[in-house]
Amino acid sequence: MKLVGIAAIIVALAVGYYFVIYLPEKDKAQEAAAQQAAQKAQQKIALDACLSSADTTYTTNWKSACKSNGLDKKTDGCTLPADNANEINNSRTQARDDCFKEFPQN
Repeated sequence: MKLVGIAAIIVALAVGYYFVIYLPEKDKAQEAAAQQAAQKAQQKIALDACLSSADTTYTTNWKSACKSNGLDKKTDGCTLPADNANEINNSRTQARDDCFKEFPQN
């Protein structure tokens, strides 16, 4: 009879452990993983927006420089003088590098 009582206590403790300790810890781990995935997705969206902005600024600056030099990119293909082109390209490279620094992808 004592053995049945001890077995019942052991079963009760095991069930209690499962519901009180194991399941909450498992839920916390799943919640943390989901939160980390959401943060990673937000970082990716922010990086994409930043890179898009850098590219848009590059295109705008290039077109503006073309107009300033009397060139129309739509018809001429607008090849800028090397100094102008290098400045615009370096600005774009720096902007993109800043994006990767601000929104690192791990």
